[in-house]
Order: sequence, then structure tokens, then C-alpha cells
Amino acid sequence: MRSETSLREPPISSAVAGAVALDYGRQASVAFGSRASRAVLHLACLLVAGIFLYAAYAKVIDPNGFIYDLRHYRLFPDWTLHPLALMVPWWEAFAALALLVPSWRRAGSVLTGLMGAAFFVSVSQALYRGLNISCGCFGHGEDAARAGMQTLALDLLIVVLSFYIFRAAGRSRQPAVSP
Repeated sequence: MRSETSLREPPISSAVAGAVALDYGRQASVAFGSRASRAVLHLACLLVAGIFLYAAYAKVIDPNGFIYDLRHYRLFPDWTLHPLALMVPWWEAFAALALLVPSWRRAGSVLTGLMGAAFFVSVSQALYRGLNISCGCFGHGEDAARAGMQTLALDLLIVVLSFYIFRAAGRSRQPAVSP
């Protein structure tokens, strides 16, 4: 038979069970959050890598068109245009591939972020000076995109996503909390 004292005080096992349930709920939400975070990280990496691989491909197959677009920015001396046209697409491709390799993600995100910022500044100065030019992002030709606000938005998106990838890839390398 139960004593009156045991009815008023919850048994210790209830307190332990409550703490275990709270801890399990916290672990479950952390596990779900990290699964969702990993999915967002992978999507961000795929998006930025896809943009950079497509841009690199367009420049590699038409380096003369890229030189033409670079010249119209009026930022670089003529003697730098050929080396830039040869190097930039490969930097873009390397950075994109680095985003797809988990151990290289942070390095890739630094490269894509810096290139995105450089592209943003280049397009901004062209717009400020009133230059009506092709951005040179995804190739050269009649249907090439004009440098404008959409280009700036894309460059800004690249910078923001690169920063996110850098931060998220750093968190994913942290040791997991043991139960």
C-alpha cells in the first residue's frame, strides 16, 4: 500500500524519464536541423558550382569573345587581356569543383566569394560609367546578357552563398555532440 508521502512527491524515476525525454527531443531536433542544414549546404554548393562551371565552359570555348568582353569593361590594360581570358575560366572551374569535394569546400567558397565580389565591382563600375556592355559571364554573342541589375544580383547571390558555404562547411567539420 502506498503512503501519503509517495502520492505527493513524484517518484525519482518520473524526473529522470522527463529529463531523458527532453534530452531526446533536443537531440532529435538537432539531428533534423543538421540533416536540413546539410541539404541546404549541398544545394548551395551545387548551385554555385553549376553557375561557375557553366560560366567557365562558355569562356573556354570562346576565349576571343571573352577577351572582347573584358576589353569593353575598360578596366585592364590590353597586355593583361589574353592571360586573364586564359586563367579566369580555369579558376572558375577549379573553384566550382572544389565546392563539390567536402574537404575542399571552404577553399572553393573563398575563391567563388572573391570572384563574385570582383565581378560585382567590375559590373558596378561599368554601370556607374554608363557602359552598355555584355557582362561576359556566360559567353559572348548576340544573345549574351547585358551587364545590369540582374548581373549585380547574381554576383551578390554568389557572394552570399559562398559566405554561407564557408560558414556551414566549417560547422559540418566540427565533431558531433555525443549523446
